[in-house]
Order: sequence, then structure tokens, then C-alpha cells
Amino acid sequence: MKKIIISAQDLLYDSIDLGIQVLESGFKPTMIIAIWRGGTPVGMALQE
Repeated sequence: MKKIIISAQDLLYDSIDLGIQVLESGFKPTMIIAIWRGGTPVGMALQE
């Protein structure tokens, strides 16, 4: 499997985009669980 390396800025933008897609889908989560090893930056961006 080939690794894809992205910048911190791209990770932030992609995380925000994911959050927007979740909201637009109509799904309303009651909590967000971010797995510590790699999931924390995404979880932090989504909870904002």
C-alpha cells in the first residue's frame, strides 16, 4: 500500500469538509469519539 502524505493544513480542511458532509447528510451525532492514534486531529477539528 502506498502512503499518502498530507500537510496539517490539508488535514484540517479535509476534516472540516467531512464535518460539513455529515451535517448536510442530516445525521446529527450526539457525540464524537476520536481514536487517539491519528484520529485526534480530525476529532478536534470536527468538534469545533
